[in-house]
Amino acid sequence: MAETVVILGAGATKACKGPLTNEILPEVFLNKADFPNAASLTQLEQFLQQNFHVATGAPPQDYPGLPLLMSLIDTAIERRQAFHPAWDVDAVTQLRHATELVIFDLLEYRLEIGASEARPFVKALTSLVGAGHKLESFYLGTGSKCQTCGTELQALLIAPAI
Repeated sequence: MAETVVILGAGATKACKGPLTNEILPEVFLNKADFPNAASLTQLEQFLQQNFHVATGAPPQDYPGLPLLMSLIDTAIERRQAFHPAWDVDAVTQLRHATELVIFDLLEYRLEIGASEARPFVKALTSLVGAGHKLESFYLGTGSKCQTCGTELQALLIAPAI
């Protein structure tokens, strides 16, 4: 494992049943009955309907790209400007949080992230460390030092607190 580098993102999770970026928003609304944060879904759905004219049950090509959506939301928050008269800075900030929850819910649902070692994402990573090794023994937490250069590590993904 010392010479193995694991790169996550840019489609790397697709092999473990993860969604591509352009699949996230359409799939969230296709499977909305399976998500625990109904209020987050409602808020995001209203925003998409009012600002991007995405109707309930719309085909995937009708949804805005997730990077575009997040960039527009982040720009409005950063500039402290309303996105639209019905979406002031506070509402857009809540929308940002709601969108994060929706994304994390979908990733957890699709990648089956959790404690079970039978889950596809964990199985794929475990195959890299080899039989007889616990995957957890290879984790380094935020604040740990890189074993090669000594740089303090930062978290790559932080799930929002509910």
